[in-house]
Amino acid sequence: MPIKKSAEYAQMNYIEPVILYDISIVSGHTELEIRDKAKNHSKKLIETINHMVK
Repeated sequence: MPIKKSAEYAQMNYIEPVILYDISIVSGHTELEIRDKAKNHSKKLIETINHMVK
């Protein structure tokens, strides 16, 4: 994984990506479902960032 190796080389802490997928109206999801997934995703990002800061 080149990105992980680059982070290690730069003496950075590598974290696994927090991915948001399957959020398309074309895929049959409603705007409300997409909004809910986005809110849950943002909560995961905040948790990840807060964990790193502490």
